[in-house]
Amino acid sequence: MKILILSGSHPRHQYISNKIAGFGFETFQIRMVREPLDVTPPVGISIEDKINFNRHFNDRARAELKSFGHGNTISKHLESRIIEIFAGELNSNSVTAHVTEFKPDACIIFGTKMIEKPLISSLPKNTFNLHLGLSPWYRGAATLFWPFYLLEPQFAGITIHKITDKPDAGAIYHQDVPVLSRGQGIHDVAIEAIKVSVEPLNTLFNMLCTNSELEGILPSATGRIWRNQDFRPEHLRLIYTEFNNEIVNRFLDGELGSNHPKLISVL
Repeated sequence: MKILILSGSHPRHQYISNKIAGFGFETFQIRMVREPLDVTPPVGISIEDKINFNRHFNDRARAELKSFGHGNTISKHLESRIIEIFAGELNSNSVTAHVTEFKPDACIIFGTKMIEKPLISSLPKNTFNLHLGLSPWYRGAATLFWPFYLLEPQFAGITIHKITDKPDAGAIYHQDVPVLSRGQGIHDVAIEAIKVSVEPLNTLFNMLCTNSELEGILPSATGRIWRNQDFRPEHLRLIYTEFNNEIVNRFLDGELGSNHPKLISVL
């Protein structure tokens, strides 16, 4: 089976791409350059919000670099099977031509912008998105942040679903959440959520080798699509000023309820 990888360029994205390349299938990666991990606080925010903002994004960069490296280490299986593009090139005729030439049997998307025409028309039937968030509750952007803001860290997980022309709305093939343990902060949980996606992806691709008609499950509930503009630095006050990034501990101590997501999987 031939697998096309459409990914971002952050360390988390290359980590997953390298893992997929090691599954034993023929792979080809198209990597879209993402914004730098270093984020500058908005002008005009309070000193408290600036401190929280820097803490949040600096901790995120350190945690990802520690766990995933700088994103520049390419699996030996991908060394001659990777091209890098800018965001404006993703949905272009040139990228579409690369896909058509490769003739993938399956595709996994992780960390790119929205896939549109003409590219989407060239992708195989079995094209999936690795979404960092549990659909339908957390669709869209920053979907590992909002569970913490809403004091339900147990909803910080991943969804593997078919792509459609709507954000994170396709049939679901697998959902998972990491095991929460004392001392974890928001970025620790995000990293563990990324890691738990590896084995399900391997299982999915192996199952497709024998059953290319494997069907997912459409979620019965409807959820919110979170947008980039929904986030404000003030939201970080709850994570850091109020809870000092100890929301997981508070949940494990029984202070934040005991509701758990009903996960979907056909694997």
